[in-house]
Amino acid sequence: MWGFTKSHCKDSALHLRNRVLPNVAARLLLQPIDKRMNSVLSRFSLCDAHCHPQDDPRHLELFLSVEASQVAAMGTRESNWQTVEDLYRAYPSKVIPCFGVHPWFAHAHALEPGTYGRDIIVDTRRHPAPSDQQGAEYDQQGCRGVEKGLLDSKLSNEWLQKLRQLLECYPQAWVGEFGLDRSAIIPQTKLQVSYQHQLQLTELHLRLAAELKRPVSMHCVRAYGHLHDMIKDLGPDNCPPRIMLHSFGGSPEVVVQFLRGLPKELGNRIFFSFSSVINGANKTKLISRITAVPDDRWLIESDQNTPAAIDSDMVDILAIVAEAKDWDLNRTAVQAALNFESFCNVSC
Repeated sequence: MWGFTKSHCKDSALHLRNRVLPNVAARLLLQPIDKRMNSVLSRFSLCDAHCHPQDDPRHLELFLSVEASQVAAMGTRESNWQTVEDLYRAYPSKVIPCFGVHPWFAHAHALEPGTYGRDIIVDTRRHPAPSDQQGAEYDQQGCRGVEKGLLDSKLSNEWLQKLRQLLECYPQAWVGEFGLDRSAIIPQTKLQVSYQHQLQLTELHLRLAAELKRPVSMHCVRAYGHLHDMIKDLGPDNCPPRIMLHSFGGSPEVVVQFLRGLPKELGNRIFFSFSSVINGANKTKLISRITAVPDDRWLIESDQNTPAAIDSDMVDILAIVAEAKDWDLNRTAVQAALNFESFCNVSC
């Protein structure tokens, strides 16, 4: 159980920098002050709306040279919230801490005490009992043992209190990453978190963010209709002031569904974020999506899990947005900065 105190929230950033990133502070002093002045990211103070730099602890020292003005570092499960917190406390002017439960890890987060894995996990195989040959291959991969461990595990719901405590401790924190994914398979298994559990977790995150008036970053795969209906049913009072659909993969029609199909007070809260790493595989479709989004409702992100790739991916997606909007890079950068500022302004 985490216990938060005033001293915990106010620990020295220098102390944490030395703990999280040893010897890096000294190296920073050796870097030229004007090293980053020529980058479009630094010149326009562009921010990465969604990434996971804490997932690459061996290269966190590269975070010091990231040219994006700020990055929204997304926590995805209780077990990595601490690394997000540490990164923020080491670099409070650079990092926006974000805490949530990604649907890929929903199987480890119960809503009620006494919940077992089998209560919220389903088998995705049409024929759960494989043939002898298939079973031998399956056992060699260790999948059966992993699955049995997951199904038999007794889960805790203490993460709920921890999530609230983190958000209350850090008023600038966002809620994310969380959401719905009808395609996700639990790593090293052929199991999937029940969709009902995903829906319950998503509603819980939305309600908590609404209560604390925080922006959210949402994952959504093959579930835009359900998400739309959930937001509509919750209504303005129980929905966050800003909702980002990150690495948005829906059709242009889905954009219209969210912006015009929801009551105006809710539709005005929706933003669509794009990344080259996730959305760039089909550039034609990506450009059509971006074109469908109003000029003041798009955001850019790297969605990278290493600081080494943040800047290059941010520049890549900025260029794609410029192409989609038929703007020059400078105009696109100005609008990107304005949109991020608007997303962060939660006084709606």
